[in-house]
Amino acid sequence: MAWAGPVSGNILASLGAEVIKVEPPSRPDTSRGSISPLPGGAMMYPNGEPGERPWNRSGSFSERHRNKLSLTLDLTANKGKEMFKKLVVLSDVVLVNYRAGVMSNLGLDYPVLREANPQLIMLNMPGFGSSGPYKDYSAYGTTIEAVAGGSYLSGYPDKEPLVAGFTWPDPASGTLAAAAIMAGLRHRMRTGDGMLIEMSQMDVAIRALGGALMDYGMNGRVQERMGNRHSNMAPHGCYPCLGDDEWITIAIDDDEGWRAFCHAIGRAELAVDPRFCFLEQRLQNQDSLDEVVANWTRTQDKMDAMHLLQKAGAAAAAVMRPGEHFSDPHFQARGFFEEVYHPEAGTYPYRKPAPFNLSKTSTNTRRHAPLFGEHNSYLLRDLLDLTEEEVEEMKTEKIISDRPLADPPTAF
Repeated sequence: MAWAGPVSGNILASLGAEVIKVEPPSRPDTSRGSISPLPGGAMMYPNGEPGERPWNRSGSFSERHRNKLSLTLDLTANKGKEMFKKLVVLSDVVLVNYRAGVMSNLGLDYPVLREANPQLIMLNMPGFGSSGPYKDYSAYGTTIEAVAGGSYLSGYPDKEPLVAGFTWPDPASGTLAAAAIMAGLRHRMRTGDGMLIEMSQMDVAIRALGGALMDYGMNGRVQERMGNRHSNMAPHGCYPCLGDDEWITIAIDDDEGWRAFCHAIGRAELAVDPRFCFLEQRLQNQDSLDEVVANWTRTQDKMDAMHLLQKAGAAAAAVMRPGEHFSDPHFQARGFFEEVYHPEAGTYPYRKPAPFNLSKTSTNTRRHAPLFGEHNSYLLRDLLDLTEEEVEEMKTEKIISDRPLADPPTAF
């Protein structure tokens, strides 16, 4: 559900895998949103309009599940378990985005599925691992960020910790999970052996904070919040530009870069100012340094300042609003966005599913995100050889459905 697991499946699907998203009819993916949205809660839908079937119009779901097939299946029912095992026999990988213990409780853990398919690769990505005091906790990116220590390091020195505003543990975990699955497939090609891979999402988040961990392990020093500053770069921050709420980020990591910055803004004397001429002095005088930099950036258009500084060899990037990314020449040159048609949501630009381009393999979107239960008939009849009567019986018993039978556990 949500983001972490879907990112992994999205990457694999963009590389050509046939990815089947399995959702219980009464517990749909949270990113589909409520089946009855409240007034004012329609930001996730095109033009803010939920439509008659809002679960098929969510922008979040459409972005994360392109190139996939949809099967709705109640895994608590014996017939649902039977169908799932039959799918496992035909599959290479099972990717599980539940907390620890869920698949065991369903009777569908790795030892059981391995009996059905000895070459199966199964990846579990519980929030907090399958052992230890946190193993049964549910997890979202924000909770993982906090428990891993990311929130403690985010924010300003004189204020409380902050969440980043972007649940980065989710895409980080999903991307790493895709890489782990591909490594597992490569291992199976060499040995013929399947495997179980466990990848705690908290472990991934902790490893993203390696610098702070190493600082404590080697120096006994607990890193503290420092706002936008950096331990060995100065200036390093987000500075105001011309206009309403317009900003530029600047990061100078050595004295040569500082001299390039000074000459680029027409303030060559700053390069020999005793407060700023060497990195050690700049780190000691960051309040004065930030004031000098901000006095210049306030007079500049953010894009013009970015190009000026980059041309001079100083690291700088304009802070772009979401809509500005679509026309940005840097993204356009890389084909970062593509237009995708969805039969119920319309045609909109999306980022490409994979966070990279390959020289011989297209990573473009081949088909829109699936409608709820869109491929039930194909998967059950054509792939698993069920009769039309058997499929209809499963519908009657609510083991499958083409519309959610209840709201997601957490609608947003």
